[in-house]
Amino acid sequence: MPAISLQFRRDRKSKPWVVRYVDGLSHRSSSFRTKADAQLFAAQLRTDEAAGEWISPDPGRVPLGQWADEWLAAYVGRASSTQARARSALRAHILQAVRRSITERP
Repeated sequence: MPAISLQFRRDRKSKPWVVRYVDGLSHRSSSFRTKADAQLFAAQLRTDEAAGEWISPDPGRVPLGQWADEWLAAYVGRASSTQARARSALRAHILQAVRRSITERP
């Protein structure tokens, strides 16, 4: 669940209510004119998380194989040479680097 805080900032005249939240790798904030709007936004963040709709942008939680399949699926419908270039890039750069890092472990 994202860490969520609600703050009133006197130095902000037009949108003094700030909702701050952490969503994995980054800290984010959204500003609102009224406290009610800020509370509604914070409640929506919590509701999304509870319903399983919150998607953390933390890429480290996606297995490499799944990521590779999704990345290659984005090339479906493109020219066969474009798809071949994507598969080649995956093999030559990403998978090769992972294999190297695994074999070089102490």
